[in-house]
Amino acid sequence: MPWPEGFVTVDDLAGFGVRRVSTGSLPYRAAVHAATAVAAAVRDGRADLPGATPYQDLQARLVDYARGHGR
Repeated sequence: MPWPEGFVTVDDLAGFGVRRVSTGSLPYRAAVHAATAVAAAVRDGRADLPGATPYQDLQARLVDYARGHGR
């Protein structure tokens, strides 16, 4: 999806001297949306379940973060 005209990116903000950007409640709302999509697909017997990160990848991210390499 292309960004709307005039959209300011995080890199743009950094260039303006902004050091911290908040996502507010977006991660929580996105997680709730994903959870309800999975629940509805299972309830309705659909095979088109939304994608999910494999456990091995999640574990690798957590280990990387714990070692101080996470972003």
